[in-house]
Amino acid sequence: MPRRGLPETVRMRPVRDYCDVWTLVEAPETFSIQRKALMERPHDFGAIFLERTLIAWLRTAISMISFGFTIYKFFQAQADQGSVAAVKRLLGPREFALVMIGIGLVALVLAAYQHRQSMTRLRAGSDRITVPISIGMVVAVLFSVLGALAFAAVLFRG
Repeated sequence: MPRRGLPETVRMRPVRDYCDVWTLVEAPETFSIQRKALMERPHDFGAIFLERTLIAWLRTAISMISFGFTIYKFFQAQADQGSVAAVKRLLGPREFALVMIGIGLVALVLAAYQHRQSMTRLRAGSDRITVPISIGMVVAVLFSVLGALAFAAVLFRG
């Protein structure tokens, strides 16, 4: 059911609820899509936006996990060579690595949970959603396992 008064090219803005496509077209701000595509498949756009959000969180979490593990391995290699004197600090390289990996894991788990809840809501609102499984969710689960292994390696190695 097309709404009157919408131009052929609709300007879209960031939204609070990706499940309601009409909140996307209220105010112009960020990017354009074709009105015809939006009207034909409104729920597909919601799924695409949710997938992009999950992938952005995935990228952030992977960066945090890899940065924490790299810091730990760098200082461990320095200590093994004996080039760095062991100094006891409140937040040493091992603790910093655990914090970074932990934050990355928590962010990844929360993003995956939010994605799953939003996709469930989106699918419940329409019988036209045809995406059986999210590839971003599969990658998030795989990197969650990898992050948990990195966390365990740092935790039990020290």
